[in-house]
Amino acid sequence: RGISTPYPVVAEEPPPSALFQHCRDATSAAWEHDTGRTDGAVCRMPTHRTGLLSNRCPMLLSIIVPVHNVEAYLVRSLGSLMNQGLEPSDYEVVVINDGSTDNSLDVAERLALSHPNIVIRSWENRGPSAARNEGVRTARGKYVYFVDGDDYIASGVLADLLKLMEQEDLQVLAFDHWIVGHEDYLPSPRTVYDPSHGVNVTSGMQYLATHHYKNGIWWYIVNRAFLVNSGIRFEAGRLVEDALFTANVLSAASRFASVPTDVYRYIRRP
Repeated sequence: RGISTPYPVVAEEPPPSALFQHCRDATSAAWEHDTGRTDGAVCRMPTHRTGLLSNRCPMLLSIIVPVHNVEAYLVRSLGSLMNQGLEPSDYEVVVINDGSTDNSLDVAERLALSHPNIVIRSWENRGPSAARNEGVRTARGKYVYFVDGDDYIASGVLADLLKLMEQEDLQVLAFDHWIVGHEDYLPSPRTVYDPSHGVNVTSGMQYLATHHYKNGIWWYIVNRAFLVNSGIRFEAGRLVEDALFTANVLSAASRFASVPTDVYRYIRRP
């Protein structure tokens, strides 16, 4: 079942002069739209952090994590997002608890008590497409990144990727991954790209025409204004839902780049 509420239009912003200087004087009403909602979505956060989350200025990155019955993997997944060389005020982790029937929600809430940038939304099961769409709709970061709740990412890689996004005014940045066993742990990247070297910026269509297409959504960081204003959404009720989404995103991107940093750890579950 999909979501009828569209993404709000997001104003394009000029690239800031330095990383993390994009914050403007503003009062965030990020959660006020929840008042009176009838779709069953519930915002969950420790009450002592509500003021901080509702009043801080817009941040650089929103990491969207759909979660459904992944309690055995969630500590490692969310923990990896906390070890990125970023200040908590620079990014948020938006956990969409998609009707989990195990202890996934409890695990996320315990982690949120000690990490003020974890925000949890909980609703009945609607599938990963609907969960990701809702994550984009409520995200406040300039960029969005999608991580599955049973996977994790390498330590200390996101800061340099965000520098590249800012430095080159990119709409989409691609990178690499490793497939690992569910008991394996590979926290350090084996290849790291120095953002001072710059990148070859092309259109997404050029990339699709000359490279093997990577269709997993977790291969890409995307500018949120570009994504929202393009009207591209995940199609609910579809198998391999991120393949169509990523093809549409790359086809629409006029400023795309790729680096060899192995960011993502895709877990081969038993």
